[in-house]
Amino acid sequence: DKDLLKYFCQIPKNKFRDFFFFLIRYRFIYDSIVIRRNGLEEIHEGEKRWILLCAKNGASQKGKGDKIENSITYSETYPNNHNRSLIQLQSCLRVNYTSPMYMNWLYDLMFEGYRRFFDGLNEKGEEVTNCFVTKKSSEIMSSLEKFLRSWTREKVKNELEGFDRGTGTPHILFNYLDFLIWEKIITTENWDDARKGLGLELIDLKEGLQAESFEFAFRNSVEHFFPQHPDKSDTSPEQSKYIDSWSEISPSGEEGRRIDDFGNLCLLSNSHNTRFLNDLPINKVARARRIVSEGSLKLRIMAAICESNNINTGVGNWTYEVSLKHGEAMKALLRSDVEEPRSVPA
Repeated sequence: DKDLLKYFCQIPKNKFRDFFFFLIRYRFIYDSIVIRRNGLEEIHEGEKRWILLCAKNGASQKGKGDKIENSITYSETYPNNHNRSLIQLQSCLRVNYTSPMYMNWLYDLMFEGYRRFFDGLNEKGEEVTNCFVTKKSSEIMSSLEKFLRSWTREKVKNELEGFDRGTGTPHILFNYLDFLIWEKIITTENWDDARKGLGLELIDLKEGLQAESFEFAFRNSVEHFFPQHPDKSDTSPEQSKYIDSWSEISPSGEEGRRIDDFGNLCLLSNSHNTRFLNDLPINKVARARRIVSEGSLKLRIMAAICESNNINTGVGNWTYEVSLKHGEAMKALLRSDVEEPRSVPA
């Protein structure tokens, strides 16, 4: 197009240069502060599904007079304990907002990163160098973590009326709850204290739900732990009575069902949801331990509660009253963080 070519010819050269450096800076920000999937086809023990690495110049000289060879090496962007927290928070949002149309968190984080790193350059336009190894860079990354935490809290706060809606419960409530459970476990030195904070005081659970290995995944299906349509084809009288106890109306509303209460819900992948079928909770745990062990932290808590006692009755401990108590503990954890936000743990 001649008119378009004429337009570009009229643009001063320094404007092209400025635009070019603008793109380079944004690429620098994206590569250094935004998580990505691990490129390995198979994730082995100790390796993570989500990573946050920064490219650095690995220039080396083999011998006196030898030509310097440039290479790229990768290391943690934020070389302290906050690196993992930032990865977990970003991956929490990434699996929740799967469509580019709703990835506002990413756009806002990129804009905030650019503003904090590149606004206020001196007249010579000096750039940030050496990746994020300077004290100033660590301070900026810490502030970005707080920014993203505040952004997420605001989104969750807008959805706090969405509890107890069954499959209509907003997924961000489940995902951010998993982040808070993970954070509470790994930042609390005493497991007994963490257990109390999660409403597990009466559960003889020795380990911290393997929280250290927990990672966010694309779990996009709301699972009813006690199923919507329990299989009654081969049940004992005690199991039939147990099933009937869940059929009453929930106190959350006139039309509400007990099974739709938040305590009875968690997120699963579609394939795992299909495998759970209409089994009773105690059977789900017994027959699908791998799904539970790799599932959300909320599911792991529910399974631990279910097996805490009465496991020989064929029913387990997952009664409606227990589910309701668990749900209230999880809601309290979310509300306490969102409505009375704490500082980012050290």
